[in-house]
Amino acid sequence: MNTSELIHELQNRTKLTQHQATEVVKLFFDAISDALANGDRVEIRGYVPSLLKNMNHTLAGIQKQGSG
Repeated sequence: MNTSELIHELQNRTKLTQHQATEVVKLFFDAISDALANGDRVEIRGYVPSLLKNMNHTLAGIQKQGSG
């Protein structure tokens, strides 16, 4: 998912205008960037485990294809 898709999804799930959704996404990433630049730890709970699960599933499928 890229930034444009994230903005579109935010619009679909809320009643925000495109401009408002764009600002929310920009503020979100700005806050994360600022925190990282200051050496702070950033956690986005609930998303990484599913991302890793999907990645492991994909890698397993690639490995199966290569072994046959």
